Amino acid sequence: MSAPGRSQGTPVSAAGGPANTARRRFLEHSAAGAAALTVALVLPARAQTASPTPADGVATLKPNAWIEVPPGGRVRFVCGRTEMGQGTSTGLALLLCEELELPLSAIEVVMAPADRRYDHADYLLQTTGGSSSMRTEFMLMRRAGASVRELFRAAAAKRWRLTAERVRLEGGRYVHPDGVRALSHGELVEDARGLPLPKVPPRDPAAWRQAGRRAARVDNLPKATGAPIYGIDVQVPDMVCAWVLHAPRPGSRPQIGNESGVLALPGGL
Repeated sequence: MSAPGRSQGTPVSAAGGPANTARRRFLEHSAAGAAALTVALVLPARAQTASPTPADGVATLKPNAWIEVPPGGRVRFVCGRTEMGQGTSTGLALLLCEELELPLSAIEVVMAPADRRYDHADYLLQTTGGSSSMRTEFMLMRRAGASVRELFRAAAAKRWRLTAERVRLEGGRYVHPDGVRALSHGELVEDARGLPLPKVPPRDPAAWRQAGRRAARVDNLPKATGAPIYGIDVQVPDMVCAWVLHAPRPGSRPQIGNESGVLALPGGL
């Protein structure tokens, strides 16, 4: 029997206290997935050959497990914690927004696929619960965003043949010292390929402009319009549905009086 699973890449697009997450987990979870450029975060790191390219021929840049940037496209946040109405997808996205200096509306938020890279730091499996998402992911998201920020700053410097220190970040765009030329993350994807992934500290929370303040929830509109795909919505070839038959009383056993008749029905297994 095929079991329904979580659909990959379903759009659903504040800060909590410091996480108790070890740097080791940050490194281990920063391997890239299929159909994306793989960038290992074991420092010193360097972008490697892209994975098999999607059907459209465009390889998305995926510097770590949580951030993807398609060429010419928007920054995409792959949220490893399930959004169940508690605001996790918004809170974690805001942490990335602070590091990348992007408005929340400029980031696309998708739910992560089933993958051990998104295992919970405390429970050691891919799950969400215990009011722990912001606590365990707080530093993880900040470090992930900071590394990607400096990766793209270096990419802009490479394009303009400057030192990275001369490139400033304003409104999510990397600005040339002349104050005229500016490039987005999507425009710098090809320049970023092959560059080392920097190890840098996150920004000082005193400089935050969005996290910790009221923000529009990224999951509200999709849920109100029926856009998200849930496990019950998934259909796969030759899929069958089943349910558990419980005994009517504790200690008793269920009885099926017409089992042979049921199995004789079309589709019976």
